[in-house]
Amino acid sequence: MLEIRIICILFVASSMSQELSRLNCPPEFKTKCACGEALYYGEAKWVVNCTDAGFRSVDMLEFLPEDVQVLIFTGNDVKEIPPNVFGDVTNYEYLEVIDMSNNKIRHIRGQAFHRISNVHRLILNHNDLYINGTHEHPRIFANMYNLKELHLTNAFTEYVDSKKYLVNLENIFFGSNLAKLEKLHLEQNEIWMIPNRDMFCQLPALMDLYLGDNKLSSFDVELDCLKHLRYIDLESNMFSKFTPTILRRFDDVNEQSDSGLEVNLRDNYFICDCDIKDFQHWLKTTKVSVRNKEYLRCRDGIPSSNIQNPVIDAKEVLCAAKEVQAGSETASGVIAILCIILTTLVAVIIYMNVAWVRTKASDVAQLVKKRSAYSSLLTQPEDQEVHV
Repeated sequence: MLEIRIICILFVASSMSQELSRLNCPPEFKTKCACGEALYYGEAKWVVNCTDAGFRSVDMLEFLPEDVQVLIFTGNDVKEIPPNVFGDVTNYEYLEVIDMSNNKIRHIRGQAFHRISNVHRLILNHNDLYINGTHEHPRIFANMYNLKELHLTNAFTEYVDSKKYLVNLENIFFGSNLAKLEKLHLEQNEIWMIPNRDMFCQLPALMDLYLGDNKLSSFDVELDCLKHLRYIDLESNMFSKFTPTILRRFDDVNEQSDSGLEVNLRDNYFICDCDIKDFQHWLKTTKVSVRNKEYLRCRDGIPSSNIQNPVIDAKEVLCAAKEVQAGSETASGVIAILCIILTTLVAVIIYMNVAWVRTKASDVAQLVKKRSAYSSLLTQPEDQEVHV
């Protein structure tokens, strides 16, 4: 009985705390959000939490409490972030984290994030962003001088080819001057190629690059410009191998980095034929930390016995291209032999039946001659009858 009372008291206290935290919010938030001190990743922070509040605009954000440290504005239905979303009066000096995930955001206007220069983590995951054409605003993140983490997982619309919006994203990096950015998340964005190999050179402080769960099959990216790079996530893409060029780049980054380089290459479509040899050798000899390298599996291979074996342990690898070429040469040889046999058979048949052919030819000639004579008789004029 005592336990039930304690549970009831705790439940009532929790409910009262939630109500009080809602009352702590400015009236513009319509008691839909919770405002007050709360744990955020294990630390006590002053939080404004508007999760699943049903908002269809961001007008109330202009009236945030000045001492807010963490803004959680997720699960709403907001199509556009206008300029100066936090107003043009208050400088939010204590605001460190903004989470605007899962809001169906399509457009972010230029100079949207002003007066929040101390924000170090911006999360825009799971939205529907257009950043191309008339919706391109290179200074979206301008004035976020202290931004260290930019989360753009599944952030862009699927109706624009990733090759196009990555070009615009590079312009945004350049126009926003993100000199302190250390972590960039671009997972789950249908990325199949990086259009400009120098794209990430706009982020000189970059340490962690997340490109997992995309459709990359090649990685022609300049890495020498990233002096602090320590982690690259390429998990769950479409790589069948890695070229010696990119493997050398990994090694070079590992040598120049103070903490070394770690790469995650799991769940790719590795084909264990003779083209995998360079990558296999690299796995055995590199000083780069390859996360869970023993779990890199052959999805296909020649011989087929390699399938599902660890890439690093594949014993025998054959060349698919040479086998195809050999098969093609064999087929061509067979066709040539068949043509020779067929020609010989025709010649033998003609030789063995030459007498029959001559007889038939003579009969045809006689028949033509007779028909010609008969035709000439039919065409002669009749004699005229003479009357005396």
